[in-house]
Amino acid sequence: MRESVIDVLFYLFDDLLDEDASPQTDMKEMADQLSEAGFANEDVGRAMTWFMELSELKQFQPPQVSHPPLVRIFDEREAHFIGIEGQDYLLGLLRRGILSNALLEKVIDRALALEEPLDEHTLRWVTAMVVLNVYGRVEDMRALGLEDPAYTGQIEVIQ
Repeated sequence: MRESVIDVLFYLFDDLLDEDASPQTDMKEMADQLSEAGFANEDVGRAMTWFMELSELKQFQPPQVSHPPLVRIFDEREAHFIGIEGQDYLLGLLRRGILSNALLEKVIDRALALEEPLDEHTLRWVTAMVVLNVYGRVEDMRALGLEDPAYTGQIEVIQ
């Protein structure tokens, strides 16, 4: 059975990037470990790309000005990958001020980059990874509906 990119990422965060992981992580070493674990090279490559793009969010500065949330309509492609429950979850975070409009777009971008329909649990995980990489704080996880995020450390990616 072929695993998905999401499965590779879950494995990466759950098994390879545990709390004892080095703060500097070598991408080639991670990719080799994933291949040795039996994941397909195509899925490993896509997961590494997703992970690198996630780590780039550390430079993202959400606007400090608090604007009222905009109305967000999901287009056909977004609705395909983020179901009704996921859309309700994200829009609820926006309404409560947990996500800004700009940060919501980053979450949607990372969700769509997985190129497969996401259940609500996986969408919560993607949201947590984005928020954690932007703000670097684990405290925000409960507000996102995640009592125990899969990954709670900080990593510096070495390419």
